[in-house]
This record gives sequence, structure tokens and C-alpha cells, in this order.
Amino acid sequence: MTDLRPPLVIEVFDKSFVYQSTVAAPIEISATARLNNAGSATFTVASDEECVEDLLTAGARARVLYRADPAENPR
Repeated sequence: MTDLRPPLVIEVFDKSFVYQSTVAAPIEISATARLNNAGSATFTVASDEECVEDLLTAGARARVLYRADPAENPR
């Protein structure tokens, strides 16, 4: 059985780091991983994406997870 979920998962949090939503279908993403340091990522979403309001809230944060193995992140 083929897992069709994307290898990158983008989760959105509020300023207190409370989970708000997941970006369902980013239009574009560019990420840079760094060994023993924080990486960086930029992504574009459609204006009608459900997470847009969460992303535009002051202090919003995003976490990008890479799933090398689909079982690593079941969301």
C-alpha cells in the first residue's frame, strides 16, 4: 500500500506554542536543514486555505516536520 501523505508536514501554533492547525496543501515550500542548529523554511499557501487565519495571527509559529518514514508522523 502506498502512503500518499507528503513527506513534509507544516503545523501551525499560536504565540504560546499551542497547536492550531496543519497546512493541508502548500503551493510551494523551500526548506534548509542545519546540523545541530535551527533550520529555516518559507512556504506559500492559497488564500482560501483553512490555516491562513492562524498563520496571520500575531505571534504565529510554524513547525516543519520531515517524515522520512510515514509512520514517524501519523497526523
